[in-house]
Amino acid sequence: RGDPLERSRVKAIDSFDGAGPDELAFERGDVIVVTRRHDSGMWRGELNGVSGLFPAARTRELPPALPTEAPERDALLDG
Repeated sequence: RGDPLERSRVKAIDSFDGAGPDELAFERGDVIVVTRRHDSGMWRGELNGVSGLFPAARTRELPPALPTEAPERDALLDG
């Protein structure tokens, strides 16, 4: 059983071809958005509009993404 989480990102440290139709294939260096972590070590994620399972061991965690819109910038644009 997996735990939902606030979406995080991981970077592929190795390529994965995906053996089944529900598996997410990726190349080394791809950044995957994690949508669910499973205790089995196969996590669910999204890459280029495709969702599927992938082996977490072939990825590393990335720091949280910075907000794209800063409130200070919005205030300057409104003024």
